[in-house]
Amino acid sequence: MKRFFATLKSSWSTQDTMPLLLKILMIVTIVYVISISTSFWLMLFSKVRRILTPFILGFLFAYLLNPWLRFLSRKKISKKVSVPLTLLVIFVGLFYLLTLILPRLYVDFLSFIQSLTLSVNQVFDWYRQTIDRDLSPFMIALNDALLDSINN
Repeated sequence: MKRFFATLKSSWSTQDTMPLLLKILMIVTIVYVISISTSFWLMLFSKVRRILTPFILGFLFAYLLNPWLRFLSRKKISKKVSVPLTLLVIFVGLFYLLTLILPRLYVDFLSFIQSLTLSVNQVFDWYRQTIDRDLSPFMIALNDALLDSINN
């Protein structure tokens, strides 16, 4: 055992351990400072994200449209015509999809609200019949509040 510690002591000189300890201390300090200032970093990230989002979306949009615009330029259609034409086709397509989807979503949402109201009433009736024959005023008020919040 003495031999092990003697070799360990001889192999670990202060020249080797000091830079290692300083690196570890620096890493721990950096992690500590970042953990203390988390709210600052989150706020900074939020602002940077808000600033960069339009640029990233624009880059993505241009990247996705580039093959189509190259195809049109190979067909000898100028960029002055192909870019507005492409944007017009995309906006008309999106408008068409929204006119198809939004009415269906509205109908489904109304159906969901109606089924939710029915379910709340069924649970309330089940509770009244099985658990509590004489309903407390609290349960009646709770049911009324739930139905009011769903219907409004």
